This record gives sequence, structure tokens and C-alpha cells, in this order.
Amino acid sequence: MLDFHNMISIHTNKPLVITNLLENISFNEAFNQEFNSFQTDWYGTELSFRHDFSIISDLNSIFFIVQSNAPYSLDALSKANEFKEGLWEYSACELFIKDRNSDFYLEFNLAPNSAWWYCELVKYRERNETQNLLNKNDVITYQNSKSEFWQVGIKFPKNILPKEFSFNVCAILGKGDIFLSAKSIKDIEPDFHLGEII
Repeated sequence: MLDFHNMISIHTNKPLVITNLLENISFNEAFNQEFNSFQTDWYGTELSFRHDFSIISDLNSIFFIVQSNAPYSLDALSKANEFKEGLWEYSACELFIKDRNSDFYLEFNLAPNSAWWYCELVKYRERNETQNLLNKNDVITYQNSKSEFWQVGIKFPKNILPKEFSFNVCAILGKGDIFLSAKSIKDIEPDFHLGEII
């Protein structure tokens, strides 16, 4: 059996971290925090565009924010700030959060127009049918595409996080043919659900 942990590649300019703040902040303040940047795609090819992200924890919430000038495609039926499944079939920024003590993990998808989706999974690609941790009314999204970058963000309550967790940031861009992952496994086709990289 392969030990995937010895085959992991890193594709960002610095390690994955969560910025912890001791006060509640707004999206505008979140976008003033330090960003991490993708340098290469899943396969190790250098990027021709910028795709930056940050994860921020304030007193009550987690912010996942992205600024990018990457090409993207949108589901014509998706609308800003609305919950929509299937965003990954077009372009989506993705955050995976895994319980360190089980196979349980959370998946957040955020489209460049701020449409969003969330799922709880009990193990590899197996959904928790009850989906009972997150109240959709507690989620706030943000979009700004008037600058040189398109910017999107999602804010959700931090009390849904496992006590001990690991995480990964990923994206599907272009026409669904550009795959980014802060961590990937060499010689494996893109699969953001692999527990070894979450």
C-alpha cells in the first residue's frame, strides 16, 4: 500500500495557516489581512494568473476569502449569495476541513459570483444525510469584481468546526480544466477529497 503522506506536494508560497483575531471583523477588514498565493497547479505547472486566499478566525466566525484574476466559468443558474449545488462543475473555490480524530469532514464551495454550497461528509465522498451542523441563514457571502481582481468570501460560524482539525484550500478554474490545491499527491489525478491532503 502506498504511503501518500510521503508523496505530498505543496503549491502555495507559504504554509496553510488560519489568522486568529481577537475581535470581530467585516469582510472589508478581512480583505486587508495577509494572503497566501498559489504558485503552481495540481500538476506543478506554474500559474499565469494570481489566485490568493486567506482563512481568518475572529471571535465568532470563520472567513474564507479569495482574490484572483484567474479565468473562470459560471453555472448560468447560479445567483449571487444563493445556495447552489454543482458549483464544482464550473469554477469554484473550495475549503475542506477534516476532523483529525475521524473520517468526518466539511466541504465549502464558493463561486466567483458568490453562489455557495456546503456539505458534511462522514467519510470519503459519503454525505451525512442529516446535514445538521450549519444553518444556512448563518452564512454570509461577499463579492466584488470591480477591481483588477475578482474577490469573493464566505463567513460562517466557527462553532461548527471539529475540536481538532486539518484543512486544505482548492479551486477549479478556467472552464473546469484548471485544478489548484494547496496540497496535492504526486502522480495522482486531481481529487480534493483525499484525506491525506485535507
